[in-house]
Amino acid sequence: MSISRFLIENNGSNQDNIKIALSKVYHLCKDAGLQLVSLLFPAKGTFSHSDIATFLGTQATKALIKGQTIDLGSNVRLEFNIPKNFPIYGNHDIVLATYLTDKDIDIVDSVQNINSIVFLPWSEEEGKR
Repeated sequence: MSISRFLIENNGSNQDNIKIALSKVYHLCKDAGLQLVSLLFPAKGTFSHSDIATFLGTQATKALIKGQTIDLGSNVRLEFNIPKNFPIYGNHDIVLATYLTDKDIDIVDSVQNINSIVFLPWSEEEGKR
């Protein structure tokens, strides 16, 4: 199975691009009949202070950090993980890779059982690869 890859061009903190990325993963799930989006962020300890956490809101962010999933609507769920704990041998529907380093992206790329990867880099330079 071929993995679809999408890049959301970004440069710094941009709420509009976060919205575009979440909308993209939501619609990919709906179109493919999938239900789970794995949000990957570089570090658990800094997630609650990130612009993505601000976008999602305090309640959703706390739930994600506790290991719970949140409902994006229409039975599409969002879970949180960090690259070093991401199970590369599992089955994954959609991965939303946010602000990851090249090393972290290599981890995501090593997973074979993913339908799609949506990458939201921190900068344009990070998105070039």
